Amino acid sequence: MKIRAMKAISSLYLKSSLEYKANIIGSMISIFVYLTIFYFLWEYTYKFSDTHIINGFTIKEMMWYTFGAQLIVLSQPTVSSDLFQIIRDKEIENTKKLPVSTFGYIFLSHLFRILPIFVGNFVVGFIYITLLIGELPQWQNLIKFILLLPLSYILSFSIQVLIGCWAVKMKDVLTMEWLYSKMLLILGGGLIPITFFPGFLQGILTKLPFNFIIFVPSVILSGKINKLGIDNIFIFILSCVVLFLYSSRLLNRTA
Repeated sequence: MKIRAMKAISSLYLKSSLEYKANIIGSMISIFVYLTIFYFLWEYTYKFSDTHIINGFTIKEMMWYTFGAQLIVLSQPTVSSDLFQIIRDKEIENTKKLPVSTFGYIFLSHLFRILPIFVGNFVVGFIYITLLIGELPQWQNLIKFILLLPLSYILSFSIQVLIGCWAVKMKDVLTMEWLYSKMLLILGGGLIPITFFPGFLQGILTKLPFNFIIFVPSVILSGKINKLGIDNIFIFILSCVVLFLYSSRLLNRTA
């Protein structure tokens, strides 16, 4: 019963997403524009610095990092607002009647809503960066990056669920969503790699969950392999997800 319900929810939202072709095309244009802007900014920075390597990154490695970071940023789910509205409007009782849990329903609906956008962004961005710098990433790094993407998505989802439940207490979800998006961009390596920050700040940022959403997958794709092994990354992300979802359930009970 649950498997059938999960397939039905997934199919419904996937078809719904594919119907809005303008959203998919718009996002593909966005990643093309962002990657172009970043390329010219980094190209100027490298030329101005009169060096081929900045902070351990060549421009080719930097552009593969940028591709990974922008792909993840543009494929983020928008869970907090939907969950906030469901709890605030007492619609959570309706979702409890479904064969899947409330969090499961939200996870599947957002995953398959964003999937066509993610695929479009990946194809356009990957081809564009390959043509732009004339070099493919190492296939081992590409496979590791692809394997880490679902973990990155699940971790971001769990944080946004926690934000949505906490926002019910604070009665303000927009401010918290805005703060999260900016923390993800700056502290998670969405704009520049965390290794560009001062040493003492790096030590703090590498211990935050934002680090594992954007920086870790992107730096692995670039070829600047992260010091942590894949197994350690998996354990850390899984621990964070369990903690955040458990905290969300506690908040949801008292909402």
